[in-house]
Amino acid sequence: MNLAASAKLENTAIKRDVIDAMFRQPHSPTSIPFKVNTITNGTVLNSVDYDLGRNGIAYYDMDTVTYHVSTGKREQWNRGSAYRNDGVDITADSLSRTTYYITHTEKGEWLQYTLDVMKPGAYTLKFNVTAKSQPGKFSILVNKDQPKPIDITKTTEWETVEVKNINLNKGENKLRLLIENGGFDFKSIEFVEGK
Repeated sequence: MNLAASAKLENTAIKRDVIDAMFRQPHSPTSIPFKVNTITNGTVLNSVDYDLGRNGIAYYDMDTVTYHVSTGKREQWNRGSAYRNDGVDITADSLSRTTYYITHTEKGEWLQYTLDVMKPGAYTLKFNVTAKSQPGKFSILVNKDQPKPIDITKTTEWETVEVKNINLNKGENKLRLLIENGGFDFKSIEFVEGK
């Protein structure tokens, strides 16, 4: 009876990324939103809520593993071992075990976010980041416009870096974060209306 009680839905942690990887991804070379990212003035989007999909479609991470062929050894791909079950390195915040962030970023990696924007126009995007060992750099690409590069100074504290005048259309938008110089951690993006 203890096993039956433990198997109740309210006692189950539903892992949408695992379900998607098992049932949709083998048959679909597309990405879908991990969560409904409704964007209004002041919305904060967690970095770990990037799209669902295969490596190279919803995200690109250098740490890849295939379990289709047995190698006799266990390879680690999510070096933070938290929140999601794919190659992106995610760790839990030491101050709040319910908050997560992207870590171990490397040059050439990227993350994609599908946004549902309520009001079109120019937005300021505020990225919550830290680069503890070396300066970092990334670019953002929105709806296939020209990439906008962002430098991150070396710091031991979380800081906010802003990108102004990002045009978002009403409805679906695709935002891609391209890592140009890794080694930084990335927690969230805040969307603020106006330039």
